[in-house]
Amino acid sequence: MRWVLSASAVLILAGCRGSYEPPAPILTLIPAAMRVAGPSTKVDDHTLCLMAGGSVEAPVYVHRSTATVVLVASSPRQEAVPGFAVQLGARMSTPTSIRGAQGEARAYHLDADRGEQVLRVVVSENSPGVLCLQQVVMTQP
Repeated sequence: MRWVLSASAVLILAGCRGSYEPPAPILTLIPAAMRVAGPSTKVDDHTLCLMAGGSVEAPVYVHRSTATVVLVASSPRQEAVPGFAVQLGARMSTPTSIRGAQGEARAYHLDADRGEQVLRVVVSENSPGVLCLQQVVMTQP
């Protein structure tokens, strides 16, 4: 009798295992606390401004083959538009720019290799403007 009950319990638990899908992992990074390379200025405890050739990076763990990276960023000088790209491991987004003086959210959908990767925001070497990052968010839907 115990054997039948034990076997039934194992079968019930095994059947329920695939029915729960955990929520998508979300990682929120504060740019001022990330690793910085090149010219930059820390504005406050959250905001970091990058100049031409500057970058900010952090190690992340990728669970799925795609990830969405959302940047909340601004550019204080409207006449000089910063050019930048988002990189996840060896994969890089299309270079883009931002004009808003207020924090503006931009989403980048990237293919990714699973495992530990480096998430990086890179301002191009010849960028005339300044990119001020307020937040970097990565989610894996």
